[in-house]
Amino acid sequence: MNILRKGLLILALICLNAVYACTIYRTPRVEDAYYKNFEYEFKFRMPSGWDFHKNMPDEIKDGIAAHFKDDFVVLLTNPNTRGTIVVSADKTKEDIISLGIDKDAFKEKLLERIKEREEEFTKEYQYENFTYEVGPLTVKEGYGPTFIYKESAKSKTGDKYVRLEYLNKCQKDNTCSLIFTLICKEADFDSNYSTLSKLADSAKKVYQ
Repeated sequence: MNILRKGLLILALICLNAVYACTIYRTPRVEDAYYKNFEYEFKFRMPSGWDFHKNMPDEIKDGIAAHFKDDFVVLLTNPNTRGTIVVSADKTKEDIISLGIDKDAFKEKLLERIKEREEEFTKEYQYENFTYEVGPLTVKEGYGPTFIYKESAKSKTGDKYVRLEYLNKCQKDNTCSLIFTLICKEADFDSNYSTLSKLADSAKKVYQ
């Protein structure tokens, strides 16, 4: 093998290793007690006692958890508290830029989306007691807000869910929302909701 061929082979190996290293580095992972996702640029602290799932378990994929699939989904389950938390990042809805330009238009669009969800969950999925709470939607120096809104409902079989949506906790350009959804039996709601709140509070942006 002449010098030119050796050089080309070495160069090819270097490029291959670089691509492999970048792929591994960008792979979502649990590290230092945090789940980190570099595609959506966010992380959150893993709650103790909860199991981590990259894919939706077969036993719940046809249940209420299946209704909360957006651009990306990670699942956490706790067999002791019988809770399921769905974490998703959605890059298709409102963003902070539009909120900063026209707060009223942003809120109107948000309320339309909430109304559609209420109709879907009460008519198609037959959930009851659908309630929602919209955040203050204040923008501070172009960076806020974080909390956008909260919704909740319960099924006729005793399942209850609560959904928290945030901006400014993922994606450097602020064009995605980070969503945390808790599904559990109504009797187990209080203990599971405490975990959901702590998990959402721990979420923040992370960059490579």
